[in-house]
Amino acid sequence: MAIAPENVRKPITLPKMLAAELSQEAERDRLTLSEVIVGYITQAKQDREHWEARIDARVTQLNGQIAAMREAITQLVGLLETVVQQQTPAVAEPAPPLPIATYEQMYGTADEMGAQLRREQEARDATFPQHDGQPHRSPAKARRWRWSWW
Repeated sequence: MAIAPENVRKPITLPKMLAAELSQEAERDRLTLSEVIVGYITQAKQDREHWEARIDARVTQLNGQIAAMREAITQLVGLLETVVQQQTPAVAEPAPPLPIATYEQMYGTADEMGAQLRREQEARDATFPQHDGQPHRSPAKARRWRWSWW
């Protein structure tokens, strides 16, 4: 034999402040304290069921949106794969890097460099002849030294 929930009574302990508020509400509405507590519990249960239903609806909506996003992403990935496959044959292998030039390849050997420097010096000497073992100076440069203060 099952016992109906209405027939089960258990004592509960409430804080004094809450018990006083519930008693005032019971007197104001001309209800018993038990009826006020049952009203709050019933309201809380209805609110809970309402919010559970809203949460379930929102979860269902979000699942639908996630499925739509997955489908869109799957299509984008497929499109990108086809683009990459089309571009792959067009990309040629990169050319091998150029070798690094050595000093001799850029400037020649030291003997060749010395010979070139001697030829340049001889050409300069032919252009500016030396007088008394001194290099030729232009008159402007000599005048500048004559009039300098230091």
